[in-house]
Amino acid sequence: TYIRSYQNVSSSNFRNGSGLLGGVSSLDAEFPFGNDSSFSSDRFGLEANVRLFGFLNLSGWGGYAQAYESGTSEEAELWTWNGQIFFADVFGEGYGFGIGGGMPPQGSNRQETSYIAEIQFRLPITDNILLTPGAYAVFNPEGRSNNDTQIVGVIRSTFRF
Repeated sequence: TYIRSYQNVSSSNFRNGSGLLGGVSSLDAEFPFGNDSSFSSDRFGLEANVRLFGFLNLSGWGGYAQAYESGTSEEAELWTWNGQIFFADVFGEGYGFGIGGGMPPQGSNRQETSYIAEIQFRLPITDNILLTPGAYAVFNPEGRSNNDTQIVGVIRSTFRF
């Protein structure tokens, strides 16, 4: 995957906290030059997924971004990665259980690293509706070990048509 983008400091998305990664990461990753600088970026991603033995799914991805501050020679590098193991049809057809983890996007100049761990369980409600409760934890949020670990529960609904 390749994405070339430009984030303009005067856009409403930028002012509302949506920077390089769409507002889903740490402030340092979203705004590598602070929240008052426009910048462009080249982003690269690699994804892989393999199913083994008909029930075991292994997946992973990694990403790299090179950001350039507008009007200066300042540059920033960001890295991210994640991996997951998913067991399909564990307790019957349609059920599933997965665990995974990785590193949220962050700058390469970071002294400390954030990590994320996740767990999920897929429940078929009907042939067309799935519920997937789960949880994830972010360790060292914002790349700072003095920040408390953040734990979030989630429920995903999938509707097949």
